[in-house]
Amino acid sequence: MPQTTRDFWLAFLETFEKGKLDAAFEAGWQDMLAANAPELPGVLRHIAAHLGVTPRQLRKMAPRRRARWLLPKLPDIRLLMEYVTDAYYLRRRGRSVSRFLDLLGKPHDERNVVAKNISLPAADDVFAAVERCMVEARSVRAIYRYLALQSALVMDWQHRARGAIAHIEACHPNLATSFDDDYSVPVEPSEAEQRQQTIADLEAALATAIAADQYGTGVVDTATRLLAEAPSHAEAACALGRCRAGNQKTCEVAGAATTCIARDWLLMAYLVETQAGAPAVVFDARAQAHRKHLLDIAGRGEAPAGWAADQLLAPLWRAGHGDVVVRLVQTVFSALGQSNRRAVLDWVDDGSSTDPIIHRGLLDALVVHVETVKGAPIGELGLAAGRRLARRLNREGHYAVAARRYRVLQRYDKSDSLRLETVLNDLEADAVDTVVGMILAGDASSWRARLAGVEKPLCRLARIDDPALAGPAAYLLAVYGWLAMNRARPPRRVAARLAEALRHSAGGSSTSLWAAHACYLHRLAAFQRRRCGGPGLPPLDCHRLGPLVGRLSGTHWRALFRAADRADTAHATVLAQWLIEQSVDLPIRPGLHRVYLEHSPAIREHWTRRATACDIKPAQAVLVECRLVEAHQATDEIEAARAALDRLERWAERPAPAATIAAWLDAGAELRPAWSRRSILWFRLRLARYCHDRASLPAILTRLFYTIRDTDRFGAGELIALARDWELADVADRLAAALPPDTAEQNTDDAPVASAAPVSIVFVGGNEVQARRDDAARDRLLAEDPGITATFHHVGWDAHWARRLPQLLATCNNADAVVLMPYIRTHFGRAVRAGLERPWIACPGTGTDAMVRSIRHAGRVARRRHGNAG
Repeated sequence: MPQTTRDFWLAFLETFEKGKLDAAFEAGWQDMLAANAPELPGVLRHIAAHLGVTPRQLRKMAPRRRARWLLPKLPDIRLLMEYVTDAYYLRRRGRSVSRFLDLLGKPHDERNVVAKNISLPAADDVFAAVERCMVEARSVRAIYRYLALQSALVMDWQHRARGAIAHIEACHPNLATSFDDDYSVPVEPSEAEQRQQTIADLEAALATAIAADQYGTGVVDTATRLLAEAPSHAEAACALGRCRAGNQKTCEVAGAATTCIARDWLLMAYLVETQAGAPAVVFDARAQAHRKHLLDIAGRGEAPAGWAADQLLAPLWRAGHGDVVVRLVQTVFSALGQSNRRAVLDWVDDGSSTDPIIHRGLLDALVVHVETVKGAPIGELGLAAGRRLARRLNREGHYAVAARRYRVLQRYDKSDSLRLETVLNDLEADAVDTVVGMILAGDASSWRARLAGVEKPLCRLARIDDPALAGPAAYLLAVYGWLAMNRARPPRRVAARLAEALRHSAGGSSTSLWAAHACYLHRLAAFQRRRCGGPGLPPLDCHRLGPLVGRLSGTHWRALFRAADRADTAHATVLAQWLIEQSVDLPIRPGLHRVYLEHSPAIREHWTRRATACDIKPAQAVLVECRLVEAHQATDEIEAARAALDRLERWAERPAPAATIAAWLDAGAELRPAWSRRSILWFRLRLARYCHDRASLPAILTRLFYTIRDTDRFGAGELIALARDWELADVADRLAAALPPDTAEQNTDDAPVASAAPVSIVFVGGNEVQARRDDAARDRLLAEDPGITATFHHVGWDAHWARRLPQLLATCNNADAVVLMPYIRTHFGRAVRAGLERPWIACPGTGTDAMVRSIRHAGRVARRRHGNAG
């Protein structure tokens, strides 16, 4: 059976020379189709492109028709001429054919290959050349084979060689038994053939090793050699993965020697075997260790990911790798079974158990695969996923987009529950619970118009037997009856439906909520009649929302606040204070408006608690703190603003929050009078370093240098050193030239001091990173200034600094001088400086050199103070 294109054409020509076209295709083409050779798609595409037909038409064509149509065109296809000429004559370089071509006067190479544009002479000349070869006792069989083949391939040869072929057949009836001088030349196997044979031998050896060794050392060695020859061999990678799952050290060499695709197979097989045979905690640890590689494989969606996705999807989700699961669903959804697809839908429903971004990405990835291009759902899974996407769009306030999705879903789903969701979306509400609050905070006329547009579907829903759907519909009709002109109470039929819904409801049932709402609307209607005698709404009174306390969830209350914020800021301010009293968290974006923050200290205290909560996200915490700083300064609460800035300094150590804080400062945020100009510049300098903003470093360094040059010469010198450490040599040279000389400091360079009066220095500030440099700093001090004894107190960002302040101040006041680092909480540093009775020096840098320089400078200051400068 032919395995390659070359073998196919050789078999085709061998059969064709006997004059059997059907047998040629049966022996060659059909076998190649059945073998599914790797070259077949490319060959079919080239042939079909040249002939003007599709590969499918070429496949389905009858053998005889395909042969008669294809053979005359073969010489014009360059891709196939290699096999028609060179590959065929590689084993046939007979002297008889060479002599025949010489007699015809046709140039040819050593393999008797004639150029495509060379045609035969007249038929008589061909007949004479054949007669001459017979006289010279040449191989008539070889000449006959050559003429028959060329006549089939070249139309011109067919006409001019017809007489010679007939003459040979007439003169030599036993042509098949005559001698043949087209000798076979032994052909060395090509490099690809040798590699293919090596892979086949290794595959057989691997199967034998697995059967005999049960995934031991022999399997590891054989699979390693097989992966070196075939990097994408799945069976070898799976065998190594199974061995590695049992013994972590068996595949270290193998994994390092393979290519990228082999490492992908190895990792996926390793995790599959771990999930199948190891405890869940082991699988979680191994998946976490290879998380980055897993994300890469899942993002590419290649064969290893598709092979393992169905087995690893649920374990990866339980292990908390939601981002990997999202990528697998995006790229290899077709490889997932029905159970896993339904599980993805369940995970979408359980959105509270994972990050909202993961939940959103999972739903988007699922919807792409269960919808058509035009948005129509595919099967029950498509209906369910499309409905969840419409709900999400509704919750996010994209009502128009959600309405289009609901219209598409209603073509395939006629359920009453979908009708109710559609009605709520048309009302621009995410749930029935929020409608009453939104009405109280909104405009009566607009709500009358909205409810009038959905009155007919609500009437149909109110007549069904399911109280869970009839109750909300009857409640909305009661709202409309109350708001409609000249209607002080809901119509009688609406009240009857509410009574029926209440009668069918048990204690705590959802339908009792709609009945309670309707009763509340009755009370509002009575109040309305007494107060103004018309259907208009009275001013917002939060006490009238009392019956809804305990019934609405926090999500619904926040939706109510957003509606009030859009309608009237004054009403929303009153509502915000009332929600805080009811222990309801305000939504972040609208709730941080300066009007609300500056209006009430209770609102500011609420957001301070939210900013310091453990479960808040860094981006949200930074946003809250920035707004609090602005509000505290606007209300002259300077200490509270400093505390918020102190918390921002902690967040600034992370790259993402640091970029947000820097953008806030660039937008024109004012930090004075909470901080001085010097403190602000130091903060901006640290932010630029955290954000890797080298473009703004020179300007900030220069501004800070000229701010402290006249009051803190040592700090100005440290800024020059920092500029050199940060590879800003031009800035350092410019600042050094601007620093005037000081005669008191000319002999206080960094040269070692042989002997000097002993002094004690306390170093305060820094975290665990600086703590690792203490030993190196002590060694430097011992070599450069043995008279200095340094004590280090790396307080970090401890929020309970008040407990250790008295003891630290006692230690500092017993020393000769103190060094303070910027890595310290703002209030803590301020309290330390206020309680110090000894001189203190600032250490702007964070490295060992900066620490040593500042300690030595503090030592010189202490010695001059005692009149004994070293």
